[in-house]
Amino acid sequence: IGMGNGDMLVGAHTYTWAVVGYWGVIIFMACMLFLITQRSNLMSQLASPKPQVKKLSFYATCVAVLSFLVVCSNAIQALYLNGLPPNTGKGIPDRFEFDYGKMSKTHTAAVWDRLKHFSLTGKNVIEDPWIKDLSEPEDVSIKPSFINGAVYEAPVLKKVNEIPLALYEIEKRTESPILSVARNEQTGELAFVTNELGVFFTDPKATKVTGFVVFDKPNGADMKYVVGSAYDGNRLFFVSHNKTLAGVQKSDRPIDPVLEFKTFRETTGNFNPVFGKSRKLLQSIRGKHSYINSMATDGKYIYTITLPNRWTQKLVLQKFDMDDWMLSGESLIKPASTLTLKEGRNLDDYYVSGLTYHNGKLLALSPRYSSLLFINPQTAEVEKVYELKGLIAPRSIYVKDGIMYVLDWRDGRNYLVEIPLPNASEMPSSSTNNLYTSEAERKAFLEEEKNDRPAGTLENQNSSEPKEGSVEGTRTEPIEVKTPANPQHSDSAREQEKISRAAEQPEERVSNSNPSTQHGQKQGSEADSMPNEFD
Repeated sequence: IGMGNGDMLVGAHTYTWAVVGYWGVIIFMACMLFLITQRSNLMSQLASPKPQVKKLSFYATCVAVLSFLVVCSNAIQALYLNGLPPNTGKGIPDRFEFDYGKMSKTHTAAVWDRLKHFSLTGKNVIEDPWIKDLSEPEDVSIKPSFINGAVYEAPVLKKVNEIPLALYEIEKRTESPILSVARNEQTGELAFVTNELGVFFTDPKATKVTGFVVFDKPNGADMKYVVGSAYDGNRLFFVSHNKTLAGVQKSDRPIDPVLEFKTFRETTGNFNPVFGKSRKLLQSIRGKHSYINSMATDGKYIYTITLPNRWTQKLVLQKFDMDDWMLSGESLIKPASTLTLKEGRNLDDYYVSGLTYHNGKLLALSPRYSSLLFINPQTAEVEKVYELKGLIAPRSIYVKDGIMYVLDWRDGRNYLVEIPLPNASEMPSSSTNNLYTSEAERKAFLEEEKNDRPAGTLENQNSSEPKEGSVEGTRTEPIEVKTPANPQHSDSAREQEKISRAAEQPEERVSNSNPSTQHGQKQGSEADSMPNEFD
């Protein structure tokens, strides 16, 4: 408010008065045309079939000459101020000076540079974010090799385990892939978000869906690609690439049926939208011409990192206050003084697809250059960089007990990949499935692993037929799902499911002769054998 160029004249800038004068003349001429009557002399002349040519009066001649002189003087002044071609002007005009030598020093021809990337829409249309097998713009190239990045060398973080997700009914129900995962620090439950705005809650082991809700995607603010999610207490937030935010939380109280109908397409009940029937638009300034591909929260702010595109080659760390959902700060991401980059390189071309808040730092995963960046959220400085091994197309991350879990996508399937973080006080063994939360479960898992049968490759496990008597061959009762008109749980189905699970007996297995692959095959076999929760 109150900004502008030059001094104001009678409460407005001179260029504002030019607009007022222009429209004033247009309105005045329109009013004059309304005053012409049918019997007036002017109307008879206009309606005459024979045009009448009048001689210019002395007054009309003077007006024409003066108008021509004014136009010529304006043209000369414009050339003098802006420069002869190819000069096209200057940003902020200087005061008028008859010394052309001084005036010419500020002339510029920068306007012609716009023709190199001519576009009728300009910066308002950019390429979509890169998401493997869902959105792969031709203009976006993901180079996974770490040596192509800006950092000379860095410590390597390798995966120690991977768990194939056997939650096929999630994607089947929404007919869209899982794009994000978040963990509730209070309860340990996981939430998987699909691209059709389906939110599926599971137990900490990601083996059983405990509830879900599917938002009405088309009827609301545009959320074409879901790119990130995060928990704040018991509230789950997820965001799209255009910074549109939605949220859901469990509630013991029934939801208003009208609100439920307007917001959800399907639900298992007892879920409330955080923002009612609306969605929040996270509006920024420095990053307004960029998409995002991740999000995180520390309970006070929502953090996002922009993606580089053909118009804007900057990484911007944005934080939005969760009290009013307004922009609280934006900073260009830069290396810390202790981080050495290659000569002539910067961090602007890193492509962050996973973001989480852990121990006061932001962990940003970039599939381009296979890097994990430790970012100080206060200064937007990258303090450490690590090289990642064993990932194909990472989409989302979260941290539990010093282990970073990466939602990775390959061969048409999702995996939870475990990567130990540096400086962890307790580093779980690579042979332990860290989704098991108790020591008793871990020991039982290792004991069962001793009698494991040959499982072959993950692909062979996926294509194998269920055997009689195995968990795969057992049918469980599905959770009853109804439309928002009457969303209720089926208690009998849950009880039947518990009875069915208690009656199941694991089949006998033979030890794998290859100890290096035994654990990965075991995990794939167990994940594939998990019963589907929906029919």
